[in-house]
Amino acid sequence: MKQLTILIAMVIGISSCANFTMPSNYDPNESKGMIDVLQDVRALDCRTDASQQAGIKEIQESVEWMRLYTDIKGSEDVFVSLGAIDHTLTGMIVRDNMSVGYCKLKKKNLTLQVSDTAQAVMKRYGE
Repeated sequence: MKQLTILIAMVIGISSCANFTMPSNYDPNESKGMIDVLQDVRALDCRTDASQQAGIKEIQESVEWMRLYTDIKGSEDVFVSLGAIDHTLTGMIVRDNMSVGYCKLKKKNLTLQVSDTAQAVMKRYGE
């Protein structure tokens, strides 16, 4: 009975580690890519519909580059973070006409998400 209890505890312990994502190593390309995304987000002009759409397209392209790069490289931790950024960005893409206030709120959220992700990417260590 004691061995069975130990075996069950080990199986539960090992299976809980299966969902744990290890941070990937520092990569200067990922760091630059995140700064490019952040720069595009900060440059987003919410004043007119045309400027909103142009800015969103730039952000989309930068995020797509990061997604492709991290997927091919295998940086699962960064790839997961990009999903949250993409979710916020999708809220802007699906709207035909965004109000200036809505755009500014989404821009603020994106700035925070991208900034946090960029800091995490740039603070990684090891090579």
